[in-house]
Amino acid sequence: MDDSIMESGLETERIWGEYLGLITLADLNSQNEKGRIPEIIQICEVMHDRRMVQIADHIKKSGRRLILLAGPSSSGKTTTAKKLCIHLRAIGLKPVYLGVDDYYKERDEIPFGEDGTQDFEAISAIDTELFNRQVADILDGKTVDVPHFDFISGKKIFGQRQVCAGKDRPLVIEGILALKDELTAHLPEEEKFYLYTCPLSSLKQIDGSRVKRGDIRKIRRLVRDHAKRGWDLEQTFSMWPKVRAGEDVNIFPYSKKADEIFNSSQPYELAVLKKHAMPLLAEVEKGHKYYGEAQRLKKLLDQVDSIEDESGIEADAVIREFIGGGSL
Repeated sequence: MDDSIMESGLETERIWGEYLGLITLADLNSQNEKGRIPEIIQICEVMHDRRMVQIADHIKKSGRRLILLAGPSSSGKTTTAKKLCIHLRAIGLKPVYLGVDDYYKERDEIPFGEDGTQDFEAISAIDTELFNRQVADILDGKTVDVPHFDFISGKKIFGQRQVCAGKDRPLVIEGILALKDELTAHLPEEEKFYLYTCPLSSLKQIDGSRVKRGDIRKIRRLVRDHAKRGWDLEQTFSMWPKVRAGEDVNIFPYSKKADEIFNSSQPYELAVLKKHAMPLLAEVEKGHKYYGEAQRLKKLLDQVDSIEDESGIEADAVIREFIGGGSL
């Protein structure tokens, strides 16, 4: 991973934190006790929007039409991409959204990894030939029947969405592999704008260490998997090593290509996730193979007071992708 890219995002987060008086998790608890959380949530979401405005302006000035957005698992890529589309529309552009996941090969064609399970995070799992052909046609102004991948049947479904972007409209393409060279090998480099997103936190814990971005993502995924897939903690945690291994190969090495980075986390986030995550972590009994990891994450969340009232969180906030109630 390109540390300079991460550090630039962390520096912005640190400046915001100082402005809000949120340097440590204890500061967040103090603001909660003072009843300032609703105001802080509003300010934080406006800050996110201001950052999105900056990115949208950069894209427009660049004149590039192929906006490639990537980030590791549970970074909020889908919400970020769709929010970006809205901001691009607000400055006179008419973007088209595409998801790389819709270009998966048929399930029986997905390659197997070393562990004997199908590897959905490998570039060879994507129908790159179809993807490159369709994106090139869209850039040329042709009408394209783009697929929707049905994860239940494991097949691409056509005939549901016809896309004709014209020669002046940008394409916002989102997926964990969006920055990988092989995905867009046959598309014009001069049209590519690279955007990287991940959650970064400058908040410090009791021991003075910074909250790890991997922990934020893991808690996000735990909450979302339970709510949207009905998974228990063991299912999510058992997948995590494979997810992380895929990121080291397919995502992190490409972050240095980014023209912009969007920090998808918020200073108040852990206090919101706590209500959803703690019951799942508390179910893990002593002696379970994930007991130690569950205790470690509980220790992190024990440092923040839970934000019980989520009504002040906008429906288009990134956190909604994980706790539900989102509009994007």
